[in-house]
Amino acid sequence: LERAGEQSWSWIDAGSAANQHKSFVRVRSSYIFGADEDSPIAPENYNPVQELTFLSNVSLAILKHESALCYFNPNGEVLLSEALLASSLEHSQKHEIPPLDVWANVRLYNISEKWALMDCVGNWQLDIPDLEVVFPQDSINLQAIDEFIRNLSLYLFDSGAVIGDGDTVDGPDGKKWQGFTYEDSLASPPRHVIRWVPAEHDSIPEELNPKAKPKKKRWKLW
Repeated sequence: LERAGEQSWSWIDAGSAANQHKSFVRVRSSYIFGADEDSPIAPENYNPVQELTFLSNVSLAILKHESALCYFNPNGEVLLSEALLASSLEHSQKHEIPPLDVWANVRLYNISEKWALMDCVGNWQLDIPDLEVVFPQDSINLQAIDEFIRNLSLYLFDSGAVIGDGDTVDGPDGKKWQGFTYEDSLASPPRHVIRWVPAEHDSIPEELNPKAKPKKKRWKLW
């Protein structure tokens, strides 16, 4: 909750609003509530987007209560007001795309005087990995990195585990970016990530540079 408040870029007052809470309503869904002991956790054809959209709409209905303060997705560290949640869900339905900003937050960290890290947290709710992007602070627009992360997330959701270590994609600066799978992330919480770095940059700090470390196996659904 603290990280979500600190990294809420669409709602500046999110942290102070959330800190006023004295209780919460938890909205959960499961295939095993009331099921047999040997029932599968999820059927083979389950659809995470449909399930998360349903839960998000339930949350929106609860936010109509006069005492409700905000929506919080702890898995994606997202804090939204009623208006922002409604707007995101409406935009998603209109354009027929998953409302990633409702379920997964994009965060920014200054790694050094020259380098920054932007990542997302919460993609695992869609059975895809979170993404980290390491980039020079003075050369790339932050909005472009944000869009890069969201577009790659949608690509992974549509295409599956198709990115292998060292694969390249076109990046926000018009150049190639290279991705590497990691079993642990640079920022909390610990989780599987694909880290992206400029493919042709020769001064990436060693502690951030996947090229300086042993390659990992291709990412797989967990």
